[in-house]
Amino acid sequence: MTSPTYERLRRDLITAMSQRDMVAVSAIRTAVAAIDNAGAVEAQHSAAPIGAGGFSPDVPRRELDEKAVAQILEAEIEERRTAMATLADLGQDSHVERLQREVEVLVRYLAE
Repeated sequence: MTSPTYERLRRDLITAMSQRDMVAVSAIRTAVAAIDNAGAVEAQHSAAPIGAGGFSPDVPRRELDEKAVAQILEAEIEERRTAMATLADLGQDSHVERLQREVEVLVRYLAE
């Protein structure tokens, strides 16, 4: 079963792209990628036998539950908050504002 939050992120990414909301696209795209990466199988299990001694690189991904997806989103938010503090110290206010808007986008998925 796929996580409802993950499915919502995928749908919202398409909506954000059609609305040309680049802040939301950036935030959601990186969150989806982080979730996809977390679902990848380890290298030793990355090839499935396909008969006649061959192997296929296609193997099923791990299914992540809502708790795992929430933890990934929390990590993405924390990463942005850490970057915001660093950039604020460097006087990069425009970058801080963009990251703050990305945090606001991602927090909506934790409030459910």
